[in-house]
Amino acid sequence: MKIMAADRKIIMMSAQSRRICAALILAIIAAGILAACGGNASKIVGTWKRTDKTEAATETFTADGDYIAKTPTDLIAGKYELKNDELRVFYPGATKNRDTNLRIVRLEDDVLIVESDYDGKKIRATFEKVGGDAAKTTPKPATAKPAVKEVPLTAPWASMNLPCQNREQEVVALSTESRFVCAYGDRKSFERQTETVTAYAELLRQAGWKATREPTEFAVVYDFEKDGKAIFLTLTGASLFDHDEMQQWEGFGVQMNLSDKK
Repeated sequence: MKIMAADRKIIMMSAQSRRICAALILAIIAAGILAACGGNASKIVGTWKRTDKTEAATETFTADGDYIAKTPTDLIAGKYELKNDELRVFYPGATKNRDTNLRIVRLEDDVLIVESDYDGKKIRATFEKVGGDAAKTTPKPATAKPAVKEVPLTAPWASMNLPCQNREQEVVALSTESRFVCAYGDRKSFERQTETVTAYAELLRQAGWKATREPTEFAVVYDFEKDGKAIFLTLTGASLFDHDEMQQWEGFGVQMNLSDKK
C-alpha cells in the first residue's frame, strides 16, 4: 500500500500533535505538583504557637529551611524539609534516630495541625500562626546588645582572652570564680552558634588545656583539663538563672564552668 505525500504529512502532524499533547500533560502535572508543594512550603513559613498546651513555646520555619524552637528556658535550632504532607525536622550532624517525622493533617494561613506516631499511638498538635510574614527569611542579626545585666569580666576568665568583651551583640552576663556566661544577641544559625563555641575551645587548647570530651551529634559540649582543674564548655539557650533571678534575651549563650579535676 502506497502512502501519498498528503497522508505522510497528516501522519507526521498527528505524531507531532501527540508529542505536544504529551508535553502539555506533563507540564500540567508538574505545575500541579509544584503548586501543591509550593503551597505548603509557603504556608508553613512563619512562627507558630501551640494552642493545645499552656507552655509559652514557639516554632519557626523560615523560607531558607531553618527550624527554630523557643521555650522560656531554651532555644533549639535545626533544619526542616517539607514534601507534600510529610514534615521532617532534623539537626546538623544528628543521626536519623534524632529526626522528627510528622504528617501534616491541616495547613492553612493561620492553622497548623500535625500528627506523629508515639508508642503506637497517633499524637496530634495544633498551632496558630503568630509570626505572620516576618519569618519568611532567616532572622537577621540583632543590632543591639542582648537585654541582660552587663557585668565586668573577672578572674580567672579575664586572663583567657575570651571572645566576649562587652561589645555590640555580646555581653558578659555572668563572671565568677567558677562560672562564666556570654550572652550573644544575634540569631545565628545552629552552625554559626557551633562555630562560636568552637572558637572558645580553640583558645583553651592554645592555652594548654587538654580536651577530654568533644561535641557529638547530640550535644555541643566540651570537657577540658589542666593542672588539676577542669572546664566544662557548652552552647546554651538564651537564658540565665543565677541567685533566684532569671534573665532571657534574643539569641544564644556560651557557658563555661571551672572546677577541681575529679
